[in-house]
Amino acid sequence: MRKRKIGAVLLTCLMGISLLTGCGGESKGNTAKNSDGTLVINGDYTVPPAAHGNPFVGGFVNGIEPYMQDNLFVYAPFPEGKFKAHLGESYTFENKELTLKLKEGLKWSDGTPLTTKDVETSFYMNVGRRQVWEYLESIELIDDTNMKFKFKTDSPLIVNMAFDVKINAPTSVYGEWAEKYKNVAETGREYHPETSTYWYTENANNELQKLNTELEEFKPKVEESICSGPFTVKTITTSEALLVQNEHYRENLDIKQLKVMRVVTPETAATAMMDGTLDIHSGGIVKDVEDQIKKDLDTYKAHYVSEFSQMSVIFNTQKYPANVKEFRQAVAYLIDRDKLMPLAEPGSLQSETALSGLPTTLQESWGLKDFADKELTQYNFDEKKAEELLTSIGWKRNADGIWENEKGEVVKFELAVNNGWGSAMLPGEAIATTLKEFGLEVQFKPMEGSAFNDYFTKKEHTVIIEFAPTGNVLYAHPYGTFEAIYRSRPFLMGLEPNKDGNLIIDVEGKSVNVTDLVKKLFTATGDDVTEISKELMKVNNEEVFFIPYLEKGFPIRTLKDSVTLGFENDELIKDERYSGVGENLFATLIKEKTITLGE
Repeated sequence: MRKRKIGAVLLTCLMGISLLTGCGGESKGNTAKNSDGTLVINGDYTVPPAAHGNPFVGGFVNGIEPYMQDNLFVYAPFPEGKFKAHLGESYTFENKELTLKLKEGLKWSDGTPLTTKDVETSFYMNVGRRQVWEYLESIELIDDTNMKFKFKTDSPLIVNMAFDVKINAPTSVYGEWAEKYKNVAETGREYHPETSTYWYTENANNELQKLNTELEEFKPKVEESICSGPFTVKTITTSEALLVQNEHYRENLDIKQLKVMRVVTPETAATAMMDGTLDIHSGGIVKDVEDQIKKDLDTYKAHYVSEFSQMSVIFNTQKYPANVKEFRQAVAYLIDRDKLMPLAEPGSLQSETALSGLPTTLQESWGLKDFADKELTQYNFDEKKAEELLTSIGWKRNADGIWENEKGEVVKFELAVNNGWGSAMLPGEAIATTLKEFGLEVQFKPMEGSAFNDYFTKKEHTVIIEFAPTGNVLYAHPYGTFEAIYRSRPFLMGLEPNKDGNLIIDVEGKSVNVTDLVKKLFTATGDDVTEISKELMKVNNEEVFFIPYLEKGFPIRTLKDSVTLGFENDELIKDERYSGVGENLFATLIKEKTITLGE
């Protein structure tokens, strides 16, 4: 039944494409340039009537904000890390002090000047929200274009963290709230040398909760947003958002309008690519569908950029049998990556087999691949090793070939996936099939996206497919990987910090303070980065809280010959023009004029 269901999805997509291409079998190209200067891309966002324009409370429109707002500088991890100037003109970072100069003559979309005061407001609106305030001591305004940020902690990653804050809070709108958050930052934090971070006092946390509740009442229309980026919102519906050029933006773009289409299913995406609706598409599609589009659309080109993320099988160690280490290790030996890769979305890369958490691309960048390959256990497909692990804890197969535990009970569990993720859906079913053939009683459970998120957020899952780690393009550094795994989302693995906020994990008979190691990695330089990373890589290699089976590549598809990025088809791009993934990536490409509408 499951195979028929997935097959039906593919068939529906392919039939839709066939109807568009007709019976002649000739490929076609989309060549027309939109005469009104409109670029049409796909995307997703919070839809009306819930959507609003306050970026600091729930229900914010989210997905289109990168086109509406800008950053001071944008980090490009390829080929070597560098910061590209956007609203900022220049900066220095020395002795824990970040000195910043803005470009001259910046304006908000309403025509009012954008100054350092607005930058300060944007930062203070993130007190209690962004990690930068764990390290930022104070902000000093020098004049309208010059300012200083004083940090309590020194780290080569401070600049990445600071410049990740969008300048999205004009003082004319958020100034009064920012002053209240500023007061909390100045009077309600205590510096802890043992962690090199600021902690909020109990009174400060109460005050933050009060302020956040007050701020919830302010929900302006999305169309009323005052923007620092290239576009403002003209109209927004459940199906599309029309953004128009900000006439006061710092750059003159040939893209006068940006239409963001919510094509959120494989069927609608395939149709929109083929019928000329979209100029550019991103997001997952299965290989069979892409192959058909390539065949029938000769202007189709796909490019990929690494996210430094891994799609993984993740165990909730609060649930049985996921709390049994030998079971987790056995499953790791039953993941056949060679069979999974053809089922994954195009652009997917081979994952590591050491289960260290650090994607292969980062292992290579930081000189850690030899360590992973030679000094850590390699979990390649091996049914014999899986069987030995299970029998070592008293499990055995019954007369029907089904595994029973040491109490003679059949071992049952669910493998849940997001049914909208191509690299989770088909590989997930293949993994479940392999486990069943091995004798494990697993129920494959595809779920709608929001239901799936709710499911694992409430910790109801036993085994799921999710990202471990999530994308790490902000840092392209081991810190970003291990922060995402062990500080941002340890609940996915059923891991809980102790009363002091530290995550302590027993590894090979030794208690490892993982939280402390991650914090040390943030401030580490030179060989210390390598040595701390090795300690963190050992944790999951031994404990197997998650099993990576592919490294994610973010797809960028150009569909018309009037829109080109200058790369070959199916190329994995490592180019300084590419910063971030998703909407942030596309927004940067537009702001820096990499994407244009051509001549």
